Amino acid sequence: MQSIDNMDNAEVVALVVVKLAQVYMRMTDLLVRVTGVRDSINLTQKACQRHEELASARQSVWEAHCASLDALKTLPGWEDWMLDGPNERVYSIKEASKV
Repeated sequence: MQSIDNMDNAEVVALVVVKLAQVYMRMTDLLVRVTGVRDSINLTQKACQRHEELASARQSVWEAHCASLDALKTLPGWEDWMLDGPNERVYSIKEASKV
């Protein structure tokens, strides 16, 4: 690279423009990286929140399942229902509720 002393005004201006463009590109790249990291953090936080919501919903479903089993145990013949195959379950519940 030649010294600025040996360049005419047009070459100096061109050099300054090139250097400014390089700085602009580096800053733009840095901004994209920072924004990408920020977006990634936001997505991670949203994913964690969604995971907590799903865990809470799963817990509610489990509690409802346990409550339904407790209710089923109050019906006469519930032991037979638990031993029946999947095709017999509806029939067994209907029969148990008739007693």
